Amino acid sequence: MKSLYKLIIPQMISPNKYYTIIFVFVFAFIGVSIYTQDTNLENTIGTITDKGVPVLAYHQIVSDKWAAQRNNPYVLGVGNFKKQIQWLKEEGYTTITLKTLNEFIAGEKAVYPEKPVVITFDDGTKGFTRYANDILKNAGFKAALFIFPNAMGKDKNYLNWAELEKIKKEGHEIEAHGYTHPLLTRMSLKQQLEEFKKAKSAIKNKLGVDAKWMAYPFGVYNEHTVKALEDTGYTGAFTVYEGDNRQGQNSFFLNRYLVLHGQTMQTFSKKIRQKSLLAKVVSLPPGSRIHKGSEIKIKIPSGLIKENLRVEMGRSFIRKNKKRIFSYDIKTGIISFKAGEKNGKYLTVTTLVTGENQETRRASFLYLW
Repeated sequence: MKSLYKLIIPQMISPNKYYTIIFVFVFAFIGVSIYTQDTNLENTIGTITDKGVPVLAYHQIVSDKWAAQRNNPYVLGVGNFKKQIQWLKEEGYTTITLKTLNEFIAGEKAVYPEKPVVITFDDGTKGFTRYANDILKNAGFKAALFIFPNAMGKDKNYLNWAELEKIKKEGHEIEAHGYTHPLLTRMSLKQQLEEFKKAKSAIKNKLGVDAKWMAYPFGVYNEHTVKALEDTGYTGAFTVYEGDNRQGQNSFFLNRYLVLHGQTMQTFSKKIRQKSLLAKVVSLPPGSRIHKGSEIKIKIPSGLIKENLRVEMGRSFIRKNKKRIFSYDIKTGIISFKAGEKNGKYLTVTTLVTGENQETRRASFLYLW
């Protein structure tokens, strides 16, 4: 199943190609955009502008019996899904569109309502119509579906175009997840341009929708991906890195919380409240290939206490990893560190952590060996 690879666990990547991926999680806060050279970023932790929009990433919703019989992190029982949606409703959350989210991060207007959330579904499986849609309707919620057109209607597990047309008419958004759900880290610029064009063209031809958003297949990308997306008319793209989305954030590296099988309601509620750091990469743009000794510099808030920071490197963003040596300029907010040896055959994760204001916050960027 395509979605099984997206947790980015080493054994889920083909052994024929060894990729090391760096996720940078920074806990603190500032407003920023990733590729620009302006690093004059303001520390807004705890201020009125310290607000973000959470985005939830679901995959396959199935019967509770089916979910209990399978050890698949991306299969969620309908009972748990219903509890999560009910909790969101009771807590006062209201879904917003991707257009509204983009207006917020671009600083064009403040988000309304008070507690916004974006709900997304990857892959376009039948579980949306069988289980999820009615629950969303009862809550007054809308969702965005990221589909890869090559699979639509091909077998009983995937939605067909008639079903997608009905879903669109009900007010849900249909966007792209690639055309074939490829591993973008293995693709050239030319190949990605073709992949993204075909996805956009198929969605346009079948549904009359001009797809503007991409959910990265498997949650990964390389140094060519953003250019390919920009050149084919996409507005932005979503990762699977935790944290909310804030004004000034680069629209091609938006965060989403993976909602996985086995998560408790306590974990779910904690995730959706998790704040992120808007950090700016000032060397080696995300997706770049690195080697031992490559130096990575990231702008985070100035004036933090270095003792509250740490840098870790390891194989996964869900495990504890080895601590790394780093420097932090208290005046400029630049934190820098060097890539070490590969910590695994496929993945390396770099995590920056701070206990500033007794909160943990994250910003994530991917690099390849």
